[in-house]
Amino acid sequence: MASFFKRAIEVGGHATTVWTFIPAAVQTAITAALSGVTAYFGYHELGIARAIFLATGVMAFGLSVVFLWVRLSQMLGMYHRLSLASIGTPNVSLDSEQKPTTITGITFQCVLRNDSQAVMFYQLRKTNIVLEQRVPSQRAVDDNVVVISPFGGTQSISFATIENIPFQNRKDLRISGQIEIEIAYGPAKDDLKFLFLYAANVQVAFGKNPSQKNHSVVGGTSITKYEHTKAKQ
Repeated sequence: MASFFKRAIEVGGHATTVWTFIPAAVQTAITAALSGVTAYFGYHELGIARAIFLATGVMAFGLSVVFLWVRLSQMLGMYHRLSLASIGTPNVSLDSEQKPTTITGITFQCVLRNDSQAVMFYQLRKTNIVLEQRVPSQRAVDDNVVVISPFGGTQSISFATIENIPFQNRKDLRISGQIEIEIAYGPAKDDLKFLFLYAANVQVAFGKNPSQKNHSVVGGTSITKYEHTKAKQ
């Protein structure tokens, strides 16, 4: 019975996800059409007063079922419940504090968040990062299965460090590139049934602090892919 209920929640979650992609006007039209069909047959069988009552009941019941199923899938389901909370550059080094010409090393880090109400397991499938056409010398992916606690629990993922990136313009200390991550996740260590795909254009700018000798670092991202799909087993 528990497995049937779990399966029903997952199917309902998929159905409500599809429903949310339908424009609001179309959703209203579908609900109104069903109410109209009910009113038509109700009028022929029961009269106008009961037909209006039945049509109103069908509309209210349909909207309530959709709303409650959406809420149940949000509370108990796991699909779409893994998110990327933030991405930044915790470690950066320059060849000179006064007049830098090269980034000797830069490391990106992202934070994953479990927005579900159950313990989540995830495994890295792929991480790619390219900055000014340079890639890390070490590109091995840690394929261990990691646990994220429920109710907003987080885990950090550090990308491999890229070294020796020269600035194209010494008056404009700025670099850009792309970052990509692919993560399998699910409710159990051996049941990573979902896939989270994230890709973004990244840009990092350096500015000299007037009262200090070091530089400040400001980063930004422009998301190009943010998808949840079924994982290929």
